[in-house]
Amino acid sequence: MRILVAPNPFKESLSAKDFIKIFKEEIKKHEVIGIPLSDGGDGFLDALPGELLFLATTGPLDEEIEVPVKKDGQTYYIESARILGLNLVPQDRRDPGSTTSKGLGRLIKEIMKEEPGEIVVGFGGSATVDFGIGALSALGIRFLDGGKDVEPTAIGVRGIKRVVKEIVDEVRIICACDVENLPPDVLIYAPQKGADEDMMKTIQDGIENIEKIFGAESMQIKYGGASGGIPLLFHLLLGAKLTSGAEYVLNKVGFQDRAKNTDLIITGEGKLDRQTRFGKVPYLVAKIGSELGIKVVAIVGGVEDLDPDTEKIFSGIFPIAPGPIGLKDLMAEAESYLRFTARQVVKILTKEE
Repeated sequence: MRILVAPNPFKESLSAKDFIKIFKEEIKKHEVIGIPLSDGGDGFLDALPGELLFLATTGPLDEEIEVPVKKDGQTYYIESARILGLNLVPQDRRDPGSTTSKGLGRLIKEIMKEEPGEIVVGFGGSATVDFGIGALSALGIRFLDGGKDVEPTAIGVRGIKRVVKEIVDEVRIICACDVENLPPDVLIYAPQKGADEDMMKTIQDGIENIEKIFGAESMQIKYGGASGGIPLLFHLLLGAKLTSGAEYVLNKVGFQDRAKNTDLIITGEGKLDRQTRFGKVPYLVAKIGSELGIKVVAIVGGVEDLDPDTEKIFSGIFPIAPGPIGLKDLMAEAESYLRFTARQVVKILTKEE
Protein backbone atom coordinates (compact mmCIF):
# COMPACT_ATOMS: atom_id res chain seq x y z
CA MET A 1 0.00 0.00 0.00
CA ARG A 2 1.19 3.53 -0.85
CA ILE A 3 0.50 5.93 2.00
CA LEU A 4 0.84 9.68 1.50
CA VAL A 5 1.60 11.56 4.72
CA ALA A 6 0.87 15.27 4.32
CA PRO A 7 0.55 17.17 7.62
CA ASN A 8 0.54 20.75 8.79
CA PRO A 9 2.93 21.39 11.71
CA PHE A 10 1.70 20.90 15.28
CA LYS A 11 2.29 24.42 16.58
CA GLU A 12 5.27 24.74 18.96
CA SER A 13 5.53 20.95 19.09
CA LEU A 14 6.05 18.80 15.96
CA SER A 15 7.12 20.11 12.58
CA ALA A 16 5.55 18.61 9.46
CA LYS A 17 8.92 17.02 8.70
CA ASP A 18 9.00 15.45 12.19
CA PHE A 19 5.51 14.04 11.64
CA ILE A 20 6.54 12.46 8.33
CA LYS A 21 9.80 11.10 9.77
CA ILE A 22 7.90 9.34 12.56
CA PHE A 23 5.59 7.65 10.07
CA LYS A 24 8.50 6.48 7.94
CA GLU A 25 10.20 5.02 11.01
CA GLU A 26 7.09 3.32 12.39
CA ILE A 27 5.44 2.02 9.20
CA LYS A 28 7.79 -0.47 7.56
CA LYS A 29 5.38 -2.75 5.67
CA HIS A 30 4.09 -0.03 3.35
CA GLU A 31 5.52 2.64 1.08
CA VAL A 32 5.31 6.00 2.86
CA ILE A 33 5.57 9.19 0.81
CA GLY A 34 5.88 12.48 2.68
CA ILE A 35 4.82 15.98 1.65
CA PRO A 36 5.23 18.60 4.41
CA LEU A 37 2.54 21.26 4.19
CA SER A 38 1.83 24.64 5.78
CA ASP A 39 -0.99 27.17 5.94
CA GLY A 40 1.44 30.11 5.74
CA GLY A 41 2.47 30.06 9.39
CA ASP A 42 4.91 27.57 10.92
CA GLY A 43 6.64 25.32 8.40
CA PHE A 44 6.07 27.58 5.38
CA LEU A 45 9.71 27.38 4.27
CA ASP A 46 9.90 23.62 4.93
CA ALA A 47 7.00 23.07 2.54
CA LEU A 48 8.45 25.00 -0.39
CA PRO A 49 11.32 24.43 -2.82
CA GLY A 50 14.43 26.55 -3.13
CA GLU A 51 17.89 27.38 -1.87
CA LEU A 52 18.11 28.27 1.81
CA LEU A 53 19.71 31.65 2.56
CA PHE A 54 20.25 33.45 5.87
CA LEU A 55 19.76 37.21 6.22
CA ALA A 56 19.99 39.68 9.10
CA THR A 57 16.97 41.62 10.34
CA THR A 58 15.19 42.40 13.62
CA GLY A 59 12.64 40.42 15.63
CA PRO A 60 9.31 41.44 17.18
CA LEU A 61 11.05 43.23 20.06
CA ASP A 62 13.38 44.99 17.60
CA GLU A 63 16.29 42.71 18.56
CA GLU A 64 18.91 41.73 15.98
CA ILE A 65 18.31 38.25 14.53
CA GLU A 66 19.31 36.14 11.53
CA VAL A 67 16.54 34.30 9.69
CA PRO A 68 16.25 31.83 6.81
CA VAL A 69 14.57 32.64 3.52
CA LYS A 70 14.31 30.54 0.38
CA LYS A 71 15.16 31.49 -3.20
CA ASP A 72 13.57 29.52 -6.03
CA GLY A 73 14.52 31.09 -9.35
CA GLN A 74 13.43 34.72 -9.06
CA THR A 75 10.94 33.98 -6.28
CA TYR A 76 11.88 34.59 -2.64
CA TYR A 77 9.94 32.97 0.21
CA ILE A 78 9.65 34.48 3.68
CA GLU A 79 8.09 32.76 6.70
CA SER A 80 6.99 35.74 8.77
CA ALA A 81 6.73 33.57 11.91
CA ARG A 82 10.55 33.32 11.85
CA ILE A 83 10.70 37.12 12.25
CA LEU A 84 7.52 38.04 14.12
CA GLY A 85 6.50 34.77 15.76
CA LEU A 86 4.81 34.76 19.14
CA ASN A 87 7.25 32.03 20.19
CA LEU A 88 10.07 34.59 19.84
CA VAL A 89 8.64 36.70 22.67
CA PRO A 90 8.95 35.54 26.30
CA GLN A 91 5.59 35.12 28.03
CA ASP A 92 6.21 38.07 30.36
CA ARG A 93 7.04 40.42 27.46
CA ARG A 94 4.08 39.69 25.21
CA ASP A 95 2.39 43.03 24.55
CA PRO A 96 1.15 44.41 21.19
CA GLY A 97 2.17 47.83 22.47
CA SER A 98 5.81 46.72 22.41
CA THR A 99 6.01 44.37 19.42
CA THR A 100 6.56 45.55 15.87
CA SER A 101 6.65 44.14 12.33
CA LYS A 102 9.58 46.39 11.40
CA GLY A 103 11.91 43.41 10.90
CA LEU A 104 9.72 42.05 8.12
CA GLY A 105 10.06 45.31 6.21
CA ARG A 106 13.81 45.35 6.74
CA LEU A 107 14.05 41.81 5.37
CA ILE A 108 11.95 42.62 2.30
CA LYS A 109 14.09 45.70 1.67
CA GLU A 110 17.24 43.55 1.80
CA ILE A 111 15.77 41.02 -0.63
CA MET A 112 14.73 43.79 -3.02
CA LYS A 113 18.41 44.60 -3.58
CA GLU A 114 18.57 41.29 -5.51
CA GLU A 115 15.80 42.44 -7.90
CA PRO A 116 13.43 39.53 -7.24
CA GLY A 117 10.59 38.62 -9.58
CA GLU A 118 8.25 38.21 -6.62
CA ILE A 119 8.32 37.86 -2.85
CA VAL A 120 5.91 35.44 -1.21
CA VAL A 121 5.35 36.01 2.50
CA GLY A 122 3.72 33.31 4.62
CA PHE A 123 1.64 34.81 7.41
CA GLY A 124 0.57 33.17 10.67
CA GLY A 125 1.49 33.01 14.34
CA SER A 126 2.66 36.61 14.74
CA ALA A 127 3.24 38.44 18.02
CA THR A 128 2.17 41.77 16.51
CA VAL A 129 -1.06 43.73 15.98
CA ASP A 130 0.45 46.77 14.24
CA PHE A 131 -1.30 46.24 10.87
CA GLY A 132 2.14 46.22 9.27
CA ILE A 133 2.98 49.87 9.91
CA GLY A 134 6.35 48.78 11.29
CA ALA A 135 7.19 46.78 8.15
CA LEU A 136 5.87 49.46 5.81
CA SER A 137 7.76 52.24 7.59
CA ALA A 138 10.97 50.24 6.99
CA LEU A 139 10.04 50.21 3.29
CA GLY A 140 9.69 53.99 3.11
CA ILE A 141 6.01 54.60 3.86
CA ARG A 142 5.39 57.18 6.59
CA PHE A 143 2.50 57.10 9.05
CA LEU A 144 2.16 60.57 10.51
CA ASP A 145 0.44 62.26 13.43
CA GLY A 146 0.92 66.01 13.40
CA GLY A 147 4.02 65.77 11.23
CA LYS A 148 5.69 63.11 13.39
CA ASP A 149 6.03 59.41 12.65
CA VAL A 150 3.80 57.31 14.90
CA GLU A 151 5.20 54.52 17.04
CA PRO A 152 5.44 51.36 14.85
CA THR A 153 3.32 49.22 17.20
CA ALA A 154 -0.37 48.66 17.93
CA ILE A 155 -0.30 51.93 19.88
CA GLY A 156 0.73 53.91 16.82
CA VAL A 157 -2.11 52.67 14.60
CA ARG A 158 -4.78 54.68 16.40
CA GLY A 159 -2.76 57.90 16.04
CA ILE A 160 -2.27 57.87 12.26
CA LYS A 161 -3.63 61.04 10.66
CA ARG A 162 -1.86 60.89 7.30
CA VAL A 163 -0.07 58.28 5.19
CA VAL A 164 2.76 59.43 2.94
CA LYS A 165 3.97 56.95 0.36
CA GLU A 166 7.39 58.22 -0.60
CA ILE A 167 9.59 56.45 -3.17
CA VAL A 168 9.00 52.73 -2.65
CA ASP A 169 10.63 50.21 -4.98
CA GLU A 170 8.03 48.18 -6.87
CA VAL A 171 7.99 44.41 -6.43
CA ARG A 172 5.24 41.81 -6.72
CA ILE A 173 4.29 40.60 -3.24
CA ILE A 174 2.00 37.70 -2.41
CA CYS A 175 0.66 37.32 1.13
CA ALA A 176 -0.03 33.63 1.84
CA CYS A 177 -2.30 33.79 4.89
CA ASP A 178 -3.15 31.17 7.50
CA VAL A 179 -6.68 32.49 8.13
CA GLU A 180 -9.42 34.11 6.05
CA ASN A 181 -10.25 36.59 8.82
CA LEU A 182 -11.39 40.13 8.10
CA PRO A 183 -9.40 43.07 9.58
CA PRO A 184 -11.56 43.54 12.72
CA ASP A 185 -10.85 39.90 13.60
CA VAL A 186 -7.35 40.83 14.78
CA LEU A 187 -9.09 41.26 18.14
CA ILE A 188 -9.74 37.50 18.33
CA TYR A 189 -6.05 36.63 18.67
CA ALA A 190 -4.89 39.77 20.49
CA PRO A 191 -5.29 38.34 24.03
CA GLN A 192 -2.90 35.45 23.32
CA LYS A 193 -0.41 38.07 22.12
CA GLY A 194 -0.55 39.73 25.53
CA ALA A 195 -3.30 42.31 25.07
CA ASP A 196 -5.02 43.30 28.31
CA GLU A 197 -8.32 45.19 28.52
CA ASP A 198 -6.72 48.58 27.88
CA MET A 199 -4.73 47.26 24.92
CA MET A 200 -7.88 45.69 23.43
CA LYS A 201 -9.44 49.17 23.48
CA THR A 202 -6.31 50.61 21.85
CA ILE A 203 -6.47 47.99 19.09
CA GLN A 204 -10.20 48.68 18.57
CA ASP A 205 -9.39 52.39 18.22
CA GLY A 206 -6.73 51.48 15.66
CA ILE A 207 -9.19 49.42 13.62
CA GLU A 208 -11.63 52.33 13.59
CA ASN A 209 -8.85 54.71 12.54
CA ILE A 210 -7.83 52.49 9.62
CA GLU A 211 -11.47 52.33 8.54
CA LYS A 212 -11.63 56.12 8.69
CA ILE A 213 -8.49 56.50 6.55
CA PHE A 214 -9.07 53.74 3.99
CA GLY A 215 -12.87 53.47 3.95
CA ALA A 216 -15.46 51.01 5.23
CA GLU A 217 -14.75 48.61 2.36
CA SER A 218 -11.25 48.03 3.75
CA MET A 219 -12.84 46.20 6.69
CA GLN A 220 -14.30 43.59 4.31
CA ILE A 221 -11.03 42.46 2.73
CA LYS A 222 -10.64 38.70 3.10
CA TYR A 223 -7.33 37.65 4.75
CA GLY A 224 -6.84 41.25 5.95
CA GLY A 225 -7.01 40.14 9.58
CA ALA A 226 -4.18 37.60 9.40
CA SER A 227 -1.03 38.19 11.46
CA GLY A 228 -2.27 41.28 13.26
CA GLY A 229 -3.51 42.96 10.08
CA ILE A 230 -0.23 43.10 8.12
CA PRO A 231 -1.72 41.73 4.86
CA LEU A 232 -4.40 44.46 4.85
CA LEU A 233 -2.01 47.40 4.55
CA PHE A 234 0.36 45.42 2.32
CA HIS A 235 -2.59 45.07 -0.04
CA LEU A 236 -3.79 48.67 0.22
CA LEU A 237 -0.38 50.36 0.06
CA LEU A 238 1.83 47.93 -1.89
CA GLY A 239 -0.78 46.24 -4.07
CA ALA A 240 0.06 42.84 -2.57
CA LYS A 241 -2.11 39.89 -3.56
CA LEU A 242 -3.79 38.16 -0.62
CA THR A 243 -4.44 34.43 -0.80
CA SER A 244 -4.85 31.27 1.25
CA GLY A 245 -1.49 30.01 2.48
CA ALA A 246 -2.66 26.39 2.47
CA GLU A 247 -3.99 26.64 -1.09
CA TYR A 248 -0.80 28.35 -2.24
CA VAL A 249 1.40 25.59 -0.82
CA LEU A 250 -0.82 22.77 -2.12
CA ASN A 251 -0.73 24.25 -5.62
CA LYS A 252 2.99 24.99 -5.50
CA VAL A 253 3.96 21.43 -4.55
CA GLY A 254 1.53 19.89 -7.07
CA PHE A 255 -0.31 18.06 -4.32
CA GLN A 256 -3.29 16.83 -6.34
CA ASP A 257 -1.15 15.21 -9.03
CA ARG A 258 1.18 13.64 -6.46
CA ALA A 259 -1.77 12.25 -4.50
CA LYS A 260 -3.39 10.49 -7.46
CA ASN A 261 -1.43 7.25 -7.25
CA THR A 262 -1.73 6.69 -3.51
CA ASP A 263 -4.04 4.37 -1.58
CA LEU A 264 -4.40 6.36 1.62
CA ILE A 265 -3.72 9.95 2.69
CA ILE A 266 -2.85 10.84 6.27
CA THR A 267 -2.89 14.50 7.25
CA GLY A 268 -2.62 16.20 10.61
CA GLU A 269 -2.59 19.39 12.66
CA GLY A 270 -2.47 20.44 16.27
CA LYS A 271 -6.24 20.87 16.54
CA LEU A 272 -9.39 20.45 14.47
CA ASP A 273 -12.20 22.88 15.31
CA ARG A 274 -14.85 25.07 13.70
CA GLN A 275 -12.17 27.09 11.92
CA THR A 276 -10.78 24.01 10.13
CA ARG A 277 -13.10 24.28 7.14
CA PHE A 278 -12.01 27.86 6.48
CA GLY A 279 -8.96 27.04 4.39
CA LYS A 280 -6.98 24.94 6.87
CA VAL A 281 -4.57 22.29 5.57
CA PRO A 282 -6.38 19.12 6.78
CA TYR A 283 -9.70 20.24 5.31
CA LEU A 284 -8.24 21.09 1.90
CA VAL A 285 -6.31 17.81 1.84
CA ALA A 286 -9.54 15.94 2.67
CA LYS A 287 -11.39 17.76 -0.12
CA ILE A 288 -8.73 16.74 -2.64
CA GLY A 289 -8.85 13.17 -1.38
CA SER A 290 -12.63 13.14 -1.73
CA GLU A 291 -12.37 14.37 -5.33
CA LEU A 292 -9.84 11.62 -6.09
CA GLY A 293 -11.79 8.90 -4.28
CA ILE A 294 -8.99 8.33 -1.75
CA LYS A 295 -9.58 7.93 1.99
CA VAL A 296 -8.15 10.74 4.11
CA VAL A 297 -7.63 10.41 7.84
CA ALA A 298 -6.51 13.14 10.22
CA ILE A 299 -4.20 12.54 13.17
CA VAL A 300 -4.41 15.54 15.47
CA GLY A 301 -3.44 16.82 18.88
CA GLY A 302 -7.08 17.39 19.77
CA VAL A 303 -10.61 18.07 18.53
CA GLU A 304 -12.75 20.94 19.79
CA ASP A 305 -16.28 21.92 18.74
CA LEU A 306 -15.93 20.36 15.28
CA ASP A 307 -18.93 20.89 13.01
CA PRO A 308 -20.57 17.78 11.48
CA ASP A 309 -19.86 18.76 7.86
CA THR A 310 -16.14 18.98 8.54
CA GLU A 311 -16.16 15.68 10.39
CA LYS A 312 -17.87 13.93 7.45
CA ILE A 313 -15.19 14.85 4.93
CA PHE A 314 -12.61 12.71 6.77
CA SER A 315 -12.64 8.91 6.73
CA GLY A 316 -11.46 9.07 10.32
CA ILE A 317 -10.11 11.50 12.92
CA PHE A 318 -7.64 10.22 15.53
CA PRO A 319 -6.46 12.44 18.42
CA ILE A 320 -3.05 11.40 19.77
CA ALA A 321 -3.87 12.23 23.41
CA PRO A 322 -3.94 8.96 25.41
CA GLY A 323 -6.49 10.30 27.89
CA PRO A 324 -7.14 13.40 30.02
CA ILE A 325 -3.92 15.39 29.73
CA GLY A 326 -2.87 19.03 29.89
CA LEU A 327 -1.77 20.86 26.75
CA LYS A 328 1.76 21.39 28.06
CA ASP A 329 2.24 17.67 28.71
CA LEU A 330 0.65 16.73 25.39
CA MET A 331 3.03 19.01 23.51
CA ALA A 332 6.03 17.68 25.43
CA GLU A 333 5.18 14.04 24.67
CA ALA A 334 3.68 14.56 21.20
CA GLU A 335 6.35 12.47 19.46
CA SER A 336 5.79 9.31 21.52
CA TYR A 337 2.01 9.69 21.35
CA LEU A 338 2.16 10.12 17.57
CA ARG A 339 4.33 7.02 17.18
CA PHE A 340 1.78 4.90 19.03
CA THR A 341 -1.19 6.40 17.16
CA ALA A 342 0.52 5.98 13.79
CA ARG A 343 0.97 2.25 14.36
CA GLN A 344 -2.62 1.72 15.48
CA VAL A 345 -4.18 3.76 12.67
CA VAL A 346 -2.26 1.96 9.95
CA LYS A 347 -3.12 -1.44 11.48
CA ILE A 348 -6.82 -0.60 11.33
CA LEU A 349 -6.82 0.93 7.86
CA THR A 350 -4.63 -1.69 6.21
CA LYS A 351 -6.08 -4.67 8.13
CA GLU A 352 -2.67 -5.66 9.46
CA GLU A 353 -2.39 -8.31 12.12
